[in-house]
Amino acid sequence: MEKTTSRRLQSAILLTFCAFIWGTTFIAQKQGSDCVGPFTFNCLRSLMSAVCLTPLAIFVNLRIHNERTEGLSLSRRAFAADKSPSTVLLSGLLCGLVLFVAMNFQQSGLEGSSAGKSAFLSSIYILIVPILNFLLFRQKTGRGILASLAIAVVGLYLLCVKAGENFALVPSDAMLLTCAAVFALHIVLVGRFAGRINGIMLSCLQFWTVAVMSSVPMLIFERPEPAMIRMALGSIAYAGILSGAVAYTLQIIGQQHSDPTVASMVMSLESVFSAVSGAIILHERMNTREIIGCILIFASIILSQLSFSGFKRKKA
Repeated sequence: MEKTTSRRLQSAILLTFCAFIWGTTFIAQKQGSDCVGPFTFNCLRSLMSAVCLTPLAIFVNLRIHNERTEGLSLSRRAFAADKSPSTVLLSGLLCGLVLFVAMNFQQSGLEGSSAGKSAFLSSIYILIVPILNFLLFRQKTGRGILASLAIAVVGLYLLCVKAGENFALVPSDAMLLTCAAVFALHIVLVGRFAGRINGIMLSCLQFWTVAVMSSVPMLIFERPEPAMIRMALGSIAYAGILSGAVAYTLQIIGQQHSDPTVASMVMSLESVFSAVSGAIILHERMNTREIIGCILIFASIILSQLSFSGFKRKKA
């Protein structure tokens, strides 16, 4: 029991770090959208992620091969997940396809929506994850988790949506809602594959998939100029190396011992970190409404951890 609790705590820490990176990356994405189109931005950032992860993935693959050759026990090779290359490849392609859709909808939606509304709409995935888990796998959610979700959504609304702001949906907002739904599907898929397939290999394959798929519409519709790419290079590098190579890999590792619904709530801290980084980097001040929103989100995550622990004990 203590070992399980320790693993859940480690997962929560890793996913919180992911949320921190993604929250600060939101600024880089907005700055990058001023210079290059969404497909160009995501193609290049994913290419950077894939290039960074490939040497590590090769090293891990060699290590797995050596362990098999030496005949180590299955428990020692749990990190390898002992799946066939075709299973790993198909899993990486599937996650990459879903991530390609989500990332490009988000980057396209960012161009025409306010930062606050973008953050709120993107974070709606925390409501969609338990719905998908139930529809796809008949996985039920405890009442405490549902209460946590409600508190989190109220907190996100207070944090991201300004008082008196017109909340009518425009095409860019519809893109962000679509992005949230697809990101939810990505979280559910990662929750299914994490622990069964080597996380670094899975992350590397998904980013090669996103890079290749984004390159086609980039060359057809956007045809980026080298000068514009150079202007956006800092933002692309931040998103590619930290948000991609580091955060998405940690997401896969962190979800090995975390329920997808709880994981999505922890990762919703992205909006909090986005607001805080905006205050620090862009000198934006947080008002009382936004501070209350942050407190509610933190409270919902703590409640979800307690509720999920109790829910698992009842099931056991």
